[in-house]
Amino acid sequence: SQECTLKFNRIKSSSSSSSSSSNGQTSTSRQSQSHQPQSSSSLLTSSSSLPSHRSLASELHHYQQSCFPLLASCSGPARRLDPSSYYTFVDGLSNGYFSHHAMTSYDALPIVVKYSFVTLSCACHARGGRQDCCVGDKAEIDVEGCDATGERMAEEVDEAQIAYLMDVCRTTEESVGDMVLPPLEENGNDGDGPVKSP
Repeated sequence: SQECTLKFNRIKSSSSSSSSSSNGQTSTSRQSQSHQPQSSSSLLTSSSSLPSHRSLASELHHYQQSCFPLLASCSGPARRLDPSSYYTFVDGLSNGYFSHHAMTSYDALPIVVKYSFVTLSCACHARGGRQDCCVGDKAEIDVEGCDATGERMAEEVDEAQIAYLMDVCRTTEESVGDMVLPPLEENGNDGDGPVKSP
């Protein structure tokens, strides 16, 4: 979990400052966004499909710089998130908030965060999976393609999967809300110790 968290902090771009300011306007705009994947027909070109100031294209760019690399580092070669690796992903997305507050496993996460995993994993129904595709140990989130970057993503990942990856990031960000510690660089932390609250 710590390794995944540290990787995320070291690749954070300036656009990821929205995570550490979620007590304000950014948090409000996240809450207004739908949990449903956006239409795949205009992911790379739309300029007005999302609430607030962020278009689908700029939202995709934001996730390519922040959330997608974290998904890639936490999901393993199979590019799947089970409850355990989803915990690692969520802890990374929060800059270590959950592990810092003694929530060290998926079962210890707040119910709103666990509900996001259930919602996202059960999207398998709409994606052609069996009726029991998200039951028990079958529950997982398919993040195939999250490691594709730049033009490679448009060439190698179909738009429905890109929309789903964006929904994984968006839905999880909304569930995490303001449960986020400042990035390592803002704490003066060199990455060799635990992230500290301000």
